[in-house]
Amino acid sequence: KVVLEGVQKYEANNLPQLEQYVLKQKVGYSSDVNAAILRFYQMEPQLMNPQVIVMILMSAIQQLPKPDFKRLSHLVPLHIQKQEPIVRVFALAECLETAKFLQFWKLLTEESADLVFPGVQESVRDYIMWVVKRTYHQISVQQLQQYLNLQSPSQVDEIIDEKQKQNGWTVEGNTITLPLEYSSRQSKPQLPGAR
Repeated sequence: KVVLEGVQKYEANNLPQLEQYVLKQKVGYSSDVNAAILRFYQMEPQLMNPQVIVMILMSAIQQLPKPDFKRLSHLVPLHIQKQEPIVRVFALAECLETAKFLQFWKLLTEESADLVFPGVQESVRDYIMWVVKRTYHQISVQQLQQYLNLQSPSQVDEIIDEKQKQNGWTVEGNTITLPLEYSSRQSKPQLPGAR
């Protein structure tokens, strides 16, 4: 694990160690290391490595719904955000943040397959499930299959079985019913006249 404190993060001789950590983040994720690298690139733009920026941003997408992507994206200069392949990462994130899941999968498979590394698709599916759980009370099996970009009905059945056990989902015919969720700040709705 990379542990650099204070100004150590911004010493040029430490940049290769930090970049290697990012390129091998399949074993761990550190928002702090990612932010340190992007801040370093702001101070030393001639050392900027687009491949590392892509890895940082794709790793941040994997953390959704946490705000890592937003936080880290603000450290990438605007002119860099408009360059390939970084512009595609921003397009993918926008699709997810605006719940355009079908568009996300289309963009990922048709134009951005080179941005995918192990764990990305699974993390995105987890995020989509998180959104579905908080957005829908009922959803069709086909709609869920499309949102998750699953090709076989058996994959959807497996997810539904898992969610039935964990979260109380029920299936009747082609419709999945999800239990209502309430945040800690909301109270459960009361029926009129109930006390």
